[in-house]
Order: sequence, then structure tokens, then C-alpha cells
Amino acid sequence: MSAIYSAIKLLSDDAMIHLWKLGRRWLVAYCYDNFDVMLKSVKWTQEASRVPLLKHLTSGLFISLPPGTVKADLWCSKYLWQQSCINDTLPDDHPGLALKPEFMRMLELYPQNWEHDQAGMNEMDRWNKWKFASDLILYGPQYFCQFALSLEPPETFDAIPLSKTECTPAKAMNIPNFTVARNIKTIVNLLKQRGIYSEDSAPHRPQTQQTSSSDASDDKDDDDKMKRPKPIDNYIVLFHGDLGTGKRIAQALKHCAIEKSPWDWLQFVIYIFSLFHLKMAYANAIWHMFIQPLLARLNLMSVMHHVTILQEKETGIIGKDPGFWRMHQIITHNRRCRHLNCWQTEIHKCEGHETLENTGERIDTLQSMPERDEQFENGLVINKYYLLYEQLTYAMNVSNTESVEACLVPWTLIFKAVRKHKYAAEMIKHMTNVHFIYPPGLKRVV
Repeated sequence: MSAIYSAIKLLSDDAMIHLWKLGRRWLVAYCYDNFDVMLKSVKWTQEASRVPLLKHLTSGLFISLPPGTVKADLWCSKYLWQQSCINDTLPDDHPGLALKPEFMRMLELYPQNWEHDQAGMNEMDRWNKWKFASDLILYGPQYFCQFALSLEPPETFDAIPLSKTECTPAKAMNIPNFTVARNIKTIVNLLKQRGIYSEDSAPHRPQTQQTSSSDASDDKDDDDKMKRPKPIDNYIVLFHGDLGTGKRIAQALKHCAIEKSPWDWLQFVIYIFSLFHLKMAYANAIWHMFIQPLLARLNLMSVMHHVTILQEKETGIIGKDPGFWRMHQIITHNRRCRHLNCWQTEIHKCEGHETLENTGERIDTLQSMPERDEQFENGLVINKYYLLYEQLTYAMNVSNTESVEACLVPWTLIFKAVRKHKYAAEMIKHMTNVHFIYPPGLKRVV
């Protein structure tokens, strides 16, 4: 046991030294989340029965920022604080205050995405066209497989270049991450693991065993610099997490605004929401619109009727609480079936199979007609929202940031419609900060 404990201590010390060296470069973002551990006692005693078996802990991860990021991009903490609306030293009518989040500003971004080309299609229409073609080629009749090589990928804008992201795990923290105060404690703990402290609470550099001669020559300069911890100064630190984490961080920033120093203000903290959690919220919103309401399950073209065909043994679970993975499968498979059904319907409309260029209907045109086919309109709406979900998924997979942000505009309205107001508010806040408040360097990094 002593040998095991000694090995753990030495490895932990080496890991801490690596984190301190990582902290000197500043080009790192933070991510943390809670996890639970069940502690089972081998020998049951009366004393052990009083100790809770379920422990709530917090894990952390340090993520390297994308290539091309420099320290100057993060040197803007004081600049942002001087225009922050939670800065108590600034009057409410201060002319330099940051803009308040408004949805209409999102419509001003990427106007080229809404411009129509010679065929009368905008960027989203062209993506929908590509998706319909790919579904026909990949999942349609065998005849269309011969066109797979001629199917070009859709256009991309401002895509992040492919590069390896270095991730370094942090030391797990004995902090139940459920309150604002504990989130503050988690943030301070993660900073201390990287050797970053406030100027009045900096300890000495952690000690470890003697390094080899080859490592000593390479790390001599770093070791000399690491004799003193690094002050936070004017740097920004990016924190990633789910929406609950973001809510508690926002509350922490408001509560700490009355303190006396930048460190106590948490002036350096910027929260960035998780795109994967956003995708989960999208899937849940589709469930709220097309599966949860009982009236939405009545007609033969409803999503729930198709679920009885695709997953007939899980209709009860899907009707109550399907979870993300089931909903993702339903959206993917049901979309493919609906697209192939659209192809079949449109081909039958074309006399002699000459062209498909002028087929299709617009939902706003159908809704203004005196005699309406509501079942057909609902089918168009389902296809439209499925395509929005698929467009976000594809844009995330290929790192197409402009397309991701363009998808936030319609989904913000959808979140409001299904009463996910926290997600809608976070989308508006994020887009306002990135495009109207952050300086160019920080905007590019985020």
C-alpha cells in the first residue's frame, strides 16, 4: 500500500507541475461539471453507516485554445469591466455601457445568408436542397447510388481549420457544484491548479522529485519562471459548461460585483455555453412540439404515428420522456423517410419526369389560402424543423461557425415558443456579446 500511495503522490506532483507550465501560457480554456461516486464500505460498522455513501464531486478539464490565438487576444479584462452593466462604479446612464441583449440585433448578422441567388434560394435553401439530394442518393433506390461521387459537400463559411485539441484533466475537486458559492470555489480551485492566484494569496511553487538531465535542460527556463505563481492581471479566462453552470456563474458575477478587487469581482470570467447541450435542447424542443401534445398524434402523417412504425416497442417511453439519444434517432430516421416520401410525391406530379425545378410549396403561401390543408401544412413544418436540426448538426461536425450562428436565429424563436426561455435568453446574450461587445481578438477566440 505504501508503494501505491508513493506512486500516486509522485504522479500527482508531476501532473501539477505540468498544469503550472500550462498556466504560464494562458492559452487554455476551462471546462467543469459535476459527477457522483458511490462509496461502498467493505466492512459495515456503526460509524460507517453515518457517512453518506453518495459523494458529489466536480471534474475539470483544461482545453487548449485554437491555433493562432495569442495572449493579446485575452488581454481585455479591464476593458470589458469598464463597460459592464454589473459594474457598480459606473452610473446607469454611462455612455460606454455595453449593449443589452436584443433579438433584433441577431437579424443584422450574416445578411449574406438571407440573400437570394439567381435561382431564388438563400444559403439555408441551398443546404436544404443538398440534404434532399443526399438522402435520395444515400438512402433511396439502388439506382441513385451511382451519383454518390458527384455529390459535392455544401458550401461552408468561416470554418475552423482542422487541428488537434490538447486536453489535460484537472484534479477532481471535493466540491458539490450545486450553488453559486460552490461554483466560485470551483473556479478559484481550477485557477490554483494552474498556478494562477490573486496577488495577495499566492503560495510557493509545488515541489516534485528530481527530473532527469534531458528534461532539466528543456525545462530550466520554465522552472525559473515558475518560482512565483502567476497573477491573473488583465487576462480573460474562458469557462465552458452546461446552462446550469452558466446561470450560476452569471449570478456569481452579479453577487461579487460589490467586492473591492478584480479577483473578488471575478472580472476575468467569461462563460461559453456547450453546443452539445444546445443540440440536446433542440431535440427536446422537437419532442415538445410534435410528440408531447396529444392532438399532434392524431393524423397518419404525425411523428408519433411514424414512431409506431420505426420503434413500435418504445412508444410509451417516447411519449413520456425519450431522452436525447432516442429523439436523435427518431429525427434522423423519420427525416429520411419523409424526404424520400417527398421525392416520390413530387415525381408523380411531374408529367414525363422532365424536371423538378419548379416543384414545392411555401408554408406562408399555403396558410394564406382560403381552403387550407392543415395536415399538409403540418408536414411541411415538421420537415422544416428537422432540416434546421440537421443543419446545426452538420455545421457542428464540420466546424462551420457561421452556419451554427445562423441556426441560432430561428431556434431562439422556437425556444420561446416551447417555453425554453433560458436557452433563448442565452442565445441572444451570447450573440450580442460576441458580435457587439467583445474586442476583435476575443471575438475570434470565442
